Amino acid sequence: MALAPPLRRWPILLATGFILVMSAQIFAYVIDVPSLYAIAKIWPIVAAPFALVVLLRHKVDYALLFLLLLLYGLLVPPVISLFTLGNNAVGAVSTTVKLVAFANYFSTAGLLFLFRPTLSETRGVIFGLGLLTFGILWLLWIIEPLSAYSFSLDNSYIFFNDLERGPRIYAPMYFGFLLMFAINRSFWRRPGWWQLPVLVFAFFTLFHIYKEKFSILGVFLCLGYGAVVSFRRTRLLQVGLALGLASIAVLGLPMLDLDRLSKAAGGSLETRVLTTGYALDFLGGDPWRWLFGVGALTRVGPVSFASLFRFRLFYLSDIGWLGILFEYGIIGSVLIGSIYIAALRLVDRAGDDLLLLSLFDLVLYLVIVDSVYSAVVSPGEVTTCMAVAFYAKQLPHTERALT
Repeated sequence: MALAPPLRRWPILLATGFILVMSAQIFAYVIDVPSLYAIAKIWPIVAAPFALVVLLRHKVDYALLFLLLLLYGLLVPPVISLFTLGNNAVGAVSTTVKLVAFANYFSTAGLLFLFRPTLSETRGVIFGLGLLTFGILWLLWIIEPLSAYSFSLDNSYIFFNDLERGPRIYAPMYFGFLLMFAINRSFWRRPGWWQLPVLVFAFFTLFHIYKEKFSILGVFLCLGYGAVVSFRRTRLLQVGLALGLASIAVLGLPMLDLDRLSKAAGGSLETRVLTTGYALDFLGGDPWRWLFGVGALTRVGPVSFASLFRFRLFYLSDIGWLGILFEYGIIGSVLIGSIYIAALRLVDRAGDDLLLLSLFDLVLYLVIVDSVYSAVVSPGEVTTCMAVAFYAKQLPHTERALT
């Protein structure tokens, strides 16, 4: 058995890795590296033509749902923001950039069909990127001086420093989490001596360097979920547990002791509480705002949320689904929420491969953490999971063609 892919397959593997990194929006907010940041922003538009590869040849699952979301999200909230927020045309258009990434579902699947990596090759690329994620995280932790860590989002989206947590690296962990979920699933399938120590080391890395508390909690819940369903693999139990964990995360937050949690979380919770109050007050000004939303603002437009609410730290991404409701209204929120339910169903039905199981855990993780973070900040994460799962469903014919 060959220990490495043939030389002729390496260009395919490299192309697959590049496609998945761009699709998952790994560099979408890495302003520290302007060139990668720029490429990540324009990627959904550059890759869009490749959507035809899959749309013209296959009946794509949930295609209508995605098209409805893109049609509504790209037209209605931006126009409304002109009247409700005082935005201008350029600012309104710029708010749609993040939503365009939902089209990555089609373009990523199209590019995978174009390059045709096998399932084992796709698995190897994704898990290799996971190892690379942890390796780079430790390398940056070791070589970066303390002066590189910023107290302001204006200077860095990677290296943070605050009074509660100290210096930390907020690295994109998409592939790192996928690797953790895969190792967890592997342990419950075929226990070995190495899986648990590796997971312990991964958690140590998250606590010591990453330090995003709710993200770490989400990973822990998903690892527990993976352990439970590994004993009895039924779709009903799997989906039921997934939705149950997500519901606990979403509905349980308001019941927490905010004073005690605020002390544990530092100033981030207080900021979110204040942002929530401003957002609710503004939505309450007109019943129609609840239905259609009021749009959003960016740095490009003539007005900002900081000036509008006289609160410098007002960010819609800090208030999870309320931020989505604020921008897109009930209609948009239902459409976006339906995408995540569709993702759970699609990945669950794609197969029982270790990669597909870890993709399901990753979608579940996104559902949980989006109760605090925003589901539209980097939608490429969930759409990449869906694209890989859809591609995997068609793979038997592709793999036979490669042998």
